[in-house]
Amino acid sequence: MTESLISKIQKLSPDDCVTLQELDGTDGKLQVRQHGQYRWLQMADASIQSLVDTSAPARVLSPSIVLMLMGLAFAKGRTRLLNLGLGGGAIERCLRTGFAHLAVDSVEVDSRVVATAKEHFFLPDDQVVYEQDAEQFIANASGNYDLVLGDLFCEDQSAACVGRSSFFADIVRCLSPGGVCVMNLLHTDQNALLNTLKAARTHLPATWLVEIKDHQNVIAYFMRERAEDDVELQLACKQLLQNLDAEPLTFDWQLVSLPNRRP
Repeated sequence: MTESLISKIQKLSPDDCVTLQELDGTDGKLQVRQHGQYRWLQMADASIQSLVDTSAPARVLSPSIVLMLMGLAFAKGRTRLLNLGLGGGAIERCLRTGFAHLAVDSVEVDSRVVATAKEHFFLPDDQVVYEQDAEQFIANASGNYDLVLGDLFCEDQSAACVGRSSFFADIVRCLSPGGVCVMNLLHTDQNALLNTLKAARTHLPATWLVEIKDHQNVIAYFMRERAEDDVELQLACKQLLQNLDAEPLTFDWQLVSLPNRRP
């Protein structure tokens, strides 16, 4: 397996990079850094929150973002998407270019992150962004979304809301029939991961997981019921990934179907 671009960037020394901006965010200090054509948003703990190729902003460079967007293969022909956790706007840039038929609403609690995404990460000025806590937004949302993506972290841990059954109950209320919820989770905290799966599967029992090898992430896909068999779904996922304007898929991934949760 070829080393991923993010892994290579994480190994760069500070002298190899230029710091374009530094600001205090709700979860600690944030930096916008650049090396060559690549620019990224970096937390104080050195984790990379978003990455963009300044010569081709629509390309998706993060394996976790690529696989979150694979949720489009589950929600075939759908048109409304809610993204909880804007970051640098990688999802919004990709969908604006390659999936223009999709209506995308974004939620980001930190106004400084929104401003940084527009200034340094090519987020379109007309992108709909609600500057609000994701849990509060989804509790009051009235939208009928076909796909809900959640990339919610507090420092180096998943946000507390993703372990609460009430959070997923609110997501289900906002999902259209046949809708899909996709969550970016960490497998390094097994208890937190199990709590999230239990909370989500109470309301969305059809579940698939992808663990990104050599990364700390698990991408979870949740639905009320299975829309097609796993062979057809695997083929749809592979086709969707080929259609994305993404970094070549040099990372290993495998879609694993979990048994439906018993009532």
